Order: sequence, then C-alpha cells, then structure tokens
Amino acid sequence: MKFCGIKLFALAFAVSLCTITAGLNAQPDVKWTLTTGGAVYSSPVYDNGTIFIGSDDFNLYSLNAETGKINWKFPTGGIIRCKPAVEGVAVYFASDDGNFYSIDSKSGTKLWAFNIGNNIKRILPSLSNPAGDIYWDYMQSSPCFSNGIIYIGSGDSSLYAVDASNGSLKWKTKTGGIIRSSPCVYDNLVYVGSFDGFIYAFNIADGTKAWAFDTHGSEYKHVQPSPRIVEGILYCGSRNPFFYALDARTGREIWKQSFDFSWVESSAAIAGGKVFVGSSDLNTIYAFNAKNGNVSWALKIKNDSWSSPCYDKGTVYIGLASYANKADTIMGGAILAINASDGTEKWKVGCGTTPFIGGVVSSPTIYNDVVFYGSLDGKVYAVRND
Repeated sequence: MKFCGIKLFALAFAVSLCTITAGLNAQPDVKWTLTTGGAVYSSPVYDNGTIFIGSDDFNLYSLNAETGKINWKFPTGGIIRCKPAVEGVAVYFASDDGNFYSIDSKSGTKLWAFNIGNNIKRILPSLSNPAGDIYWDYMQSSPCFSNGIIYIGSGDSSLYAVDASNGSLKWKTKTGGIIRSSPCVYDNLVYVGSFDGFIYAFNIADGTKAWAFDTHGSEYKHVQPSPRIVEGILYCGSRNPFFYALDARTGREIWKQSFDFSWVESSAAIAGGKVFVGSSDLNTIYAFNAKNGNVSWALKIKNDSWSSPCYDKGTVYIGLASYANKADTIMGGAILAINASDGTEKWKVGCGTTPFIGGVVSSPTIYNDVVFYGSLDGKVYAVRND
C-alpha cells in the first residue's frame, strides 16, 4: 500500500509497544466451521439464534449459531461482502449484482430487491494483478436501519435511503467517489465516507448535505472505513493517512493521528474511553484516548488489521490478514483477542492459508461468549471464548 513516514510508529514505541510473546492464555476451542464456495469478506450478524453472512460464492447464508448448520442460502448474481442488517422479519444486504435485497429471515424468500447501481466492474487484487486498481476496492457498504429506513452506500457514488417495508426509494444523494464506507445515523443525520476523500453528514429527511469534512488526501484520499459516533464525537480513518475525531454536529476537527505510511482501512470500536482501530502497513493495532487522541497502547503484530475490531467484556477482537506480490507466496491470518486495558495479547486462532491474500478481513461478532467471523479461506468460524 502506501509509505511516507514513521512519526506515529515511533510514538507507539515510546508510549507502550506490546509484542506478541509466549505465555498466552489457553487457546479457545473452535466450536464449528462452515465451508462456503468462496472467500468470506462479509461480517456476520447474530439474530435470535441465527448467523447471517455473505460469501464471494454469491450467496447469503443463514446458519444455526449453535451448530453451523445451513438453514438456507439465498443466491444472487454477485459477491456479497457487506455485513447484513436484520430488523423484524427481514434481513437486508447488498450484492455486486447491483441490487439491494430484503429477504425473509426465516424462510430465505425474497421480499423485494432495489437496484442501487452497485454492479460497477471492480479490478480486484489477484495473483495475476497484485495491485488491482488504484482504489484497492475490496469491500462493500453495509446497510444501516433507522426508523423504518435503510441507508446504504453504492459503487455508483450515491448514498441511498430506502423504505424498509417495500424497497421504494426515499431519496439518494451523490458524492464524488464510490462509497464502500457503511453509513450510521445519529441525531437526525446520516454519516458516511466516500472515495472522494470526504466524510459526509446528510439530513435524514431529504438527503441534503449538512456538512462535509475534507481529509485532504492527495494520491490516496479514499475514505473506506465507516464512521463511529459516541457521545457526539465521530471517529473515522482514511487513506490520506490519518485517523480523525470530529464534532458530529458540525464536522469540526477535534483531533487527528497520523498513520504515516499506512492506510486506515479498519473502522473503530469505542469503549471505556478508548478508541480501538487497526492499521495496514504499520502492522499495529492501536488504542487511542477518545478525548484527546493520545496513544494508550499499541500492539505490534505480523499482519495487516483491515478488519474492524469488536469490543466485549474487556476484550478487543480483530481479524488479521496478509497479502504479498509473489505468486508462490502462501498467506495466512487469524482472529486475535486483546486485553482492552493494556494491549496484551490473550489468544489467537489461525485459519486456513490461501494464495496472495489470506486471513480474516471480516469483522467479528460476539454472542454468549462465542466469536463468529468469516475468513478468506472460504469458511465461517465460531470460536468459543470460555
């Protein structure tokens, strides 16, 4: 990816650099795995004993959370890399066939589909073309449900507001770049990042722009991470490469941290006054003070952490992945559990290896002390964190 400096890297060492060492907690048991027909970039969602997750085999899966058995799978015409949203009897998700779907969560039958123009041709990284295109366009926007409306970003550069009951368009608004960031709603505004380098706030009533924050990127200015908002502060990274804290009402910058030579692909988790976020080429996971951006701790790893972390009961869970530019390289990855208080590693569970890009890009979901996530080896995992 991109290289330009070492300031934050040096600061991380000066504050608290925790390396992966021996003497870890006992490894947790893998409760079950389910093999799909393609890589699993999608992040799982848990609802009432069921896991919903997409795959690059073009299917959305409904799985029994206890056993991993397939309840049903729904075929589409494209890859599914978003995190589905479940509300009432429906599960909502987007596919690279261009459609945004509502599916009956019990039976897997289609309720409606709305075309959001998401079927643009991607140039994805591969063994034959390691760089892909300049966008490194490998994710999808995930839907956000609020008060009967579903918000979803698209590869056609638009943010859509869709009536969840019937799939009719309420409004759409255009940005200057494709949208792979996932929207969130806070205080009558909907927020999203765009590959034009801006973080946006739009009015939920009609999609008019409330404000736009320029991340001031040059060659790589894309905002792929998703905004997270806690107590009126919006947290989001970019590829320029900075991580920002903004006033959610006005877009005013409160603080920022430079990631120097690393894109910020990871969307943050916020808990206990800390902001947890991964990195790309820095191979480091950070905890920042939520109020002032100071580094609380930094955990040096051997992988990229494009995954978005999940916090639960004092532990941060995040996926680890790797990529290489040689056709004969076999890559691997893992799911990692970290003590939220001090950044020490608790345990790590590896996954199957795959050529070129491997590991876990999926963001984990926790329910009843079981960690659910997808992997680029084509499997969905359930790991018991007893």
